[in-house]
Amino acid sequence: MFQAVVVDDKKMIREGLTKHIPWQELGYQLLGAAQDAKEVISLIEQHCVDVLITDIVMPNMNGLELIRAVKLVNPTIKIVILSAYDRFDYAQKAILLGAHCYLTKPVDLDELQEELLTLKKILKQEEEERRQSHLFLHIARGQFFDYFSNGEGTSDDEIRQRAQRLNLHFP
Repeated sequence: MFQAVVVDDKKMIREGLTKHIPWQELGYQLLGAAQDAKEVISLIEQHCVDVLITDIVMPNMNGLELIRAVKLVNPTIKIVILSAYDRFDYAQKAILLGAHCYLTKPVDLDELQEELLTLKKILKQEEEERRQSHLFLHIARGQFFDYFSNGEGTSDDEIRQRAQRLNLHFP
């Protein structure tokens, strides 16, 4: 199950999203609904959040600034922007900063659910790629030690170069 958080300065929107999206059914655990960027950054720093759904215009820190801030904490977080502003420049900046999509308010709940399902597929694929990469690295490291323990590699430079490629560090 993936972790999600919502941030919107409007209580009605926060409550609507928390109550009317079938989070569990979509494969998500909703960790919380924050009223401002500071509150949601704290949630993201404390938990491994996969998806952030955020308003773009909020007091103190707007959604674009929030994207920059959360990407520093969690570069792989997926972001859905919700906005009452149908402005191309906001959408363009949000996408350039790494947002997955930009949806206008009032939010079509079916459309948001489709985006959440799309993000779930992306997250599952990234999870599988990390697993495969970890498995490959584990196998490659085993082969590295077999190769050199059999006396096949004799050059210190060769050993260091291969070790570096496998993120192994020797004094």
